[in-house]
Amino acid sequence: MLFVDGTNLMTHDPGQIEIYVGDRPCVFDHFLMKESYIECTTPPPVDNSPASKAPISVIYKGQPVTISASANPTFYYTKDKTATVYGVCPAQQSPFRPLAFYGSWKTEGDNSLYMELRAANRHMELLPDFSTFQAWGSTFIATNLGDNVAGETDPTVRLAASYGFARFHWTAKQYTLAGQPYLFKTIAEVNSLTYHSGSRAGGLEVTVTGAGFPGNPSLITADIEGNACIVTSSAYDTIKCVTSAQLLTESGPTYEGCAGLKHHRWYNKTISATLIDSEADIIDIMPKASRPLTNS
Repeated sequence: MLFVDGTNLMTHDPGQIEIYVGDRPCVFDHFLMKESYIECTTPPPVDNSPASKAPISVIYKGQPVTISASANPTFYYTKDKTATVYGVCPAQQSPFRPLAFYGSWKTEGDNSLYMELRAANRHMELLPDFSTFQAWGSTFIATNLGDNVAGETDPTVRLAASYGFARFHWTAKQYTLAGQPYLFKTIAEVNSLTYHSGSRAGGLEVTVTGAGFPGNPSLITADIEGNACIVTSSAYDTIKCVTSAQLLTESGPTYEGCAGLKHHRWYNKTISATLIDSEADIIDIMPKASRPLTNS
C-alpha cells in the first residue's frame, strides 16, 4: 500500500485523480479517500524484481501535480518487506473448507503482523492460531475459504502495517489438463439430493444442496448417467433440475435382433417360456424359403 499525503484532497473530484508508480497505476478506492491522504494499492515492479524503485506521480485532470522534493517521491520495492507464497494446498477447494498458504513471511522488525486473505476479493477467515505471527520465517498460514463461487480464482495474501501483498512464486502454480497455469480454483460442493431414484420416464424435480453454485442457471449443466437433468433455477446453495427420459444402456456389445419371450410348449396345462436369444431361435421364426440350408 502507498499513502500519498496532501491538503484539501476532498475538495477535488476523485474521478479526476490518478496516481502512478512508474508507468503503472496505483489504484485507490474513492470511498476511502481522506482529507489529508489517499491510500492506493501499489502495482508489482515492471521487471518483477524484489528490489527496485520507481518514481511516484500524481495526475489531476490530465495535468501533473507538483510533489515536494522533500517528500522523496520514489517507491522502493524491497525483498525484506515482500512475503512470498511458495505453495497452496489444496489448489482446488470448496467454500468454507480449509486452505493453507505455504511461504516465507520475512519482514523488518515487526514480529506480529495480522494477515488478510482473499480469493476473488472475497474475505477468507483465518483460523484462530494463525491470526498473527510471533516468529517469522518459512511456515504456513491456515484459513477457511470464503463464500466463493465455483470457478473463482485470484487469491491474495496481504500483510497489515502497510507491507502490501505477498507475491506468488512460480512453484505455487498448478496446471490444467490443457496446460493453463493457475494458483487456485474454487470448486462447488454437493452435500445432498432430494431424490436418489426416480422414473426412467423423467419429469422428476431434483433439488441439489451444497455451496459455491453460480446464480445463473445457464452456467450449470447436470446429468444422470449421461441423460440431461434440465436446470430450472440456481442459487449459491441450491440447484433445481428436472430429469429427462433415460435411455436404457447395456455394457458390452449389442446388436439388432430378437427381443422378448416366445411361448412354444403347452403340456399338462402349463406353459413354458424361454427368451429369444440364440441363432436357433432366429432361424425358427424365419420364413421357410429364407432359412439357411442344413444337413438333415
